[in-house]
Parts: sequence; structure tokens; C-alpha cells
Amino acid sequence: MAVNTSAKGAAYENAFRRTLYERKAVWVTRAAASKGPFDLVACFPDAICAYQLRSATPSCKTARNVLRRLVVQTGSWPHYLPYVVHRRRRIVKGRWVVEEEYCEH
Repeated sequence: MAVNTSAKGAAYENAFRRTLYERKAVWVTRAAASKGPFDLVACFPDAICAYQLRSATPSCKTARNVLRRLVVQTGSWPHYLPYVVHRRRRIVKGRWVVEEEYCEH
């Protein structure tokens, strides 16, 4: 059964949301349909963090470039800490393998 893009993105966001609560986030809110620059905003006891999630597996270099553009576009610092999150990739026996870990920039 095929999964559409929005369902795949929502599943990825919900999985990372659970990770944020495991990291002791006080609350996490999700921007449905991702109309804004960030998909999730989390409040921790010492910081507010905003996350742009990429369910595709861009390279770390691409993720850092997206982060730079977000900081310029939103003027986020010092109000909150912006992050771009994607799945980590690595090469195994000459082929790319997607890991389930989250790579944050």
C-alpha cells in the first residue's frame, strides 16, 4: 500500500515529537500542513527550539544550508534555537543505507 507524502511527513514528525518528549520537552506543538518555516516547536526548561524536519535523506551539507537560510529568513536567534533534522545516511558495501537515527543541525 502506497503512503502519500503528507502522511509520511506527519509520521516522521510524530516520531520525532516522541523523541523530544523523551528528551524532557515540556511541550511540543506541530504545525499541521507545514505552512510556516518550522514543523515542530518544543519548549524545554532552558530553551525554546524550532525544528524543520526533512523526511527525505538530504546530506548534512544540504541540511546546514537549509538551516542558514531559515535563520536569515526568520531572524530566529536569539528568540529560539532553530534546527534542521533529517535521517542519517551512510555507505555500506557501496550502497547508501538510511539509518533511523535523527541527525540534527
